[in-house]
Amino acid sequence: MKPMTPRERRILALGLLAGALILVAGLVVVPLVDGFRARAAERAALEREATAATRLLSQAAAWRTRSEAQTANAAAFGLPAEDGVAALGMFQAQVAGLFGEAGALLTGIEELPAADGRLRLAIEAEATYEQLNDCLSRLEGEAPYALVETLALRRRADGDGRLSVRLELGALVRAEGALGPSGAGGG
Repeated sequence: MKPMTPRERRILALGLLAGALILVAGLVVVPLVDGFRARAAERAALEREATAATRLLSQAAAWRTRSEAQTANAAAFGLPAEDGVAALGMFQAQVAGLFGEAGALLTGIEELPAADGRLRLAIEAEATYEQLNDCLSRLEGEAPYALVETLALRRRADGDGRLSVRLELGALVRAEGALGPSGAGGG
């Protein structure tokens, strides 16, 4: 092997220096910069979370006022009944009355399983679009309020403009007496 010229030695030294700098950058500088970036992103996320928490806490008084107002008119949202059987009868009568007043034909009504303090009914009816719209508007807009859980519509084959309707409704029960185990739609 022939000895290196001074020029070749300088080139080799510069190459080794560049390699060492790249190695130092790869092992020290890049992880250090990535750590700064990760901490900056974490800090920004914490600032967003703190801002949201501050906004939430500042609204607590307004929510408390709303909660008190809703508690004051909670009676409008439930069927007042002595027990679950009475509530079920009231709910079925309310639904049947609404469908009858709208001119719709109620073909079936059945109780569905529900949690304590709630009632659920499955309704089958035949109605025009206008009659159904009237019934749904009144169910959701008149006290005691009902919740429309599911609605399925099918055009009738005879083409008379009526729809076959399957509707599942829910309602809350406001117990004025003790609700027993067979209470508010637990069946």
